[in-house]
Formats: sequence, C-alpha cells, structure tokens
Amino acid sequence: MSIGDLTVTMRSYCYEMEVDDFMAVEHRDDECDTWEETLCARLEALEGVSRVDYNGHFGANIFFNIDTEDDTHELNEKMIRMINDWAAGK
Repeated sequence: MSIGDLTVTMRSYCYEMEVDDFMAVEHRDDECDTWEETLCARLEALEGVSRVDYNGHFGANIFFNIDTEDDTHELNEKMIRMINDWAAGK
C-alpha cells in the first residue's frame, strides 16, 4: 500500500485582538437584526473564506480559514481592515 501526496487545501488563521476591540465586535454583532448583517457573515461572504468563528471562549480572537488558492496578502489585509473597521463602528 502506498500513500499519496498530501495537498494543502486551506489555511487556518487566528487574528488576536485587544479585549476592548473584541468586545466592540461582539456588541456590534448583537445590534444586528439578522446573521447576514454580522461581521461573521460579511467575512464569510469573501471568496475563499470559511469557518469564521469568534465567541470569546478562546480569548479575544477571530478564527477563520482561507482556501489556499484565494489566500493572498491582499485578502488578509482586507479582512484585518474589515475587522478593525467593524470594531471601530465604521
């Protein structure tokens, strides 16, 4: 029996935030009328982004996956900007 090659299909990330900024994200999400309006939904709407999760259980962190073919520096910067803008109320 032989084992085939492993292929990386996605990368998992953790974006660490200051507690106050994380709480601002949570508070702003709580003000949304539907899930589709939340930061989580907005991030998951980006091409290649999935499994966005943040609930404070593991600290002030936002976890997410990006498909390798979509994982670019530009997308990473866009996501960080979206998260920080959301925390700042923009």
